[in-house]
Amino acid sequence: QETEPENTGMEALEKIDWKDLQIYTDAAASRENSNRLNWGFLTADEEGNIYYMDFTEGVVFCAGPEGENKEIFYEGLGRNLQAAGEYLYLKNDNAGLDRIHLESGEVEVVWADRCGEFIILHDKLYINTPDGLVVAQLDGSEGEIIRAEETSVTSLTGEDGTFLLYNIIKGEDVAFYFEGHLLYWYEGKEYYVADKAIYPLLAGSWLSVHDLRTASRHVWDMETGTDTDLGAYAQQAVSDGSKMYFVIEREENFQVFVWDGKETKEFFSVEREGEELTTPTNFYMYLTEEYLYWIARIGNEPECRWGYYRLADGQTGRLN
Repeated sequence: QETEPENTGMEALEKIDWKDLQIYTDAAASRENSNRLNWGFLTADEEGNIYYMDFTEGVVFCAGPEGENKEIFYEGLGRNLQAAGEYLYLKNDNAGLDRIHLESGEVEVVWADRCGEFIILHDKLYINTPDGLVVAQLDGSEGEIIRAEETSVTSLTGEDGTFLLYNIIKGEDVAFYFEGHLLYWYEGKEYYVADKAIYPLLAGSWLSVHDLRTASRHVWDMETGTDTDLGAYAQQAVSDGSKMYFVIEREENFQVFVWDGKETKEFFSVEREGEELTTPTNFYMYLTEEYLYWIARIGNEPECRWGYYRLADGQTGRLN
């Protein structure tokens, strides 16, 4: 049972039911949304090369799709990796925004001030800043604030820049908490969609959220109007619009599941390699057309494991 927004002025916004959104993404945009939702520690360029941040080494590597010809591309940690045109965009060590030329490796500062998540939609940058959500050119110029309040936004998603889905967060630095309000921005107007729904993922006709009430990931189908509870505590997931992948932590492994719109099946597992269930391990996935990549990061320590699953034949391997 959906409720009206509880506080923080959300009740002043016009309500739009998720069943009435009728917003869709193709497979490529669905995968891009998925990778942003998983913190963007990996991305791929148009040539199929992958770029990924290695916490253990403290660098961003460039490699072939299965880790071949691996070399250091960027000295330093990089988050929210996104390849666009001739550049790789990322959040740098100082939480600003840089872009690196794919051929020359030249680094250019795009946004010098501290910022949160950002996304690239065609020829625009959407940047989560302490002052609100800013829309700027790809070189960082001509910034315009969409939402100018003390709140910030996270889990941005969109297709062509005409709409965005996002959550409101409160707090300072890392001590923030989710209000749980899911908002929809379309052509300059903001709408309230749902409460207690965080980490939105738009994939095909699916709007998938982590429901704070059930503590599990749901899939809302905007074509059929159905609400499917995947029954798993999964803040992140990846999807191409036809299949949804999510992970459940087990004592001996991380079990990846796949949902095809009708039923859920076990897909593959990643062994813990000595990690105990009590060890704070973060497990994220990244989806390309041919591969499902994963990273297991041990808490906040500079230790991580990278691997891949080849979708065509189930071949697996490691990147480090």
